[in-house]
Amino acid sequence: MLLASLTLGVYLERKWVAYREQQKAPPPAPKDVTRSSNGLTFSKMDGNQKIFTVEASKATDFKDKDASLLEDVKITVFGKKGERHDTIHTQSCQYEKVGGSITCSGEMQLDLESRTEAERAARNPGKKAEQKVRVETRGVIFNRANGMARTDQPVKFIFPNGEGEAVGVEYHSEEGTVRLLRNVQFSLMAPQKTTAGRRTASEGAKDPVRVTGKSLEFERESRTMQLYGPVEAETRTTRLRAGRLFLTLDAAFRAERLVAVAGPNGKNAELESQGTEGPTNLSAETITAQFAPEGWLTKIEGAGDVRGLRRNGKEADDFRADRGALDLWPKANEPRELQCCRRANCSWNSQMGKKGRAAGSSGRRLWEREASNGRMPRC
Repeated sequence: MLLASLTLGVYLERKWVAYREQQKAPPPAPKDVTRSSNGLTFSKMDGNQKIFTVEASKATDFKDKDASLLEDVKITVFGKKGERHDTIHTQSCQYEKVGGSITCSGEMQLDLESRTEAERAARNPGKKAEQKVRVETRGVIFNRANGMARTDQPVKFIFPNGEGEAVGVEYHSEEGTVRLLRNVQFSLMAPQKTTAGRRTASEGAKDPVRVTGKSLEFERESRTMQLYGPVEAETRTTRLRAGRLFLTLDAAFRAERLVAVAGPNGKNAELESQGTEGPTNLSAETITAQFAPEGWLTKIEGAGDVRGLRRNGKEADDFRADRGALDLWPKANEPRELQCCRRANCSWNSQMGKKGRAAGSSGRRLWEREASNGRMPRC
């Protein structure tokens, strides 16, 4: 009797332990799942240089399918020279083993930054990245073979001193370029400066520059944007229309130089500016604008079939030349003086009110006097 009781006790204890172990065990895999692993990592190499790495915290293989479900996916792009540290992050993707494409239906975040900036951020995790460019969208397909990520979904993008929207984006990982496919619009904000612990916009340049265009190409390493038109750039007092626009940013990602050129239809780039004394118009095959680091325009130059017009009350001066320039008041973004450039084959015409001098004399005499004194701009 005692022996039977001991045997029964051991049997019940083993059953209890087996039950507890079963409770702690992970759930059985679904019928269509072959294997589930805790992680997956693979890279694309070019010789000894790692071009990009794909990481997932969990990978699930499916029966009768050449595909895996990847969760918590991160793609880090280093570039052909290892100078970049771009990252793509999303929650889940399907990896096609045959074609090598990675399809991510959910939200995606793309951060563009250099290796130097990433290393600096790692050393100072609490400090905000000042030169990071971020793109947010969804429904991205990443091609492992050519390293291109693409979607036709709405896109939001943020860069230092600017932000905007578009529809569709392509990211070419090997070149580090981003192409916004259509309906591009963004704003350039005045650079922020720190004063007594507060960040404030530079005085006189608080109005954003609103830019619209058909499509845009952005190269992060060269800090250049090329916007295809028709293109418009507008502030509270100034409007620019062109066929294409090139924008160069400085090392702090502030607007530095803008070049507007004629479009395929041959229509010249055109600038309209409204000052306190009246409107000023400047059109040319190429219009170049220079920005101060604080954000305001300093000078605008035209080249090729330049035409200028300035009105002041009942007076109007207009000219035609090979080259011309528009000087602006500092900090105000308002026209100060419209000038022909030296050796620019300039012709002036001035129209004045009934009490003024004869038409054509005022502007021409001013130009001739400035030219004889050697004060004509060299633009």
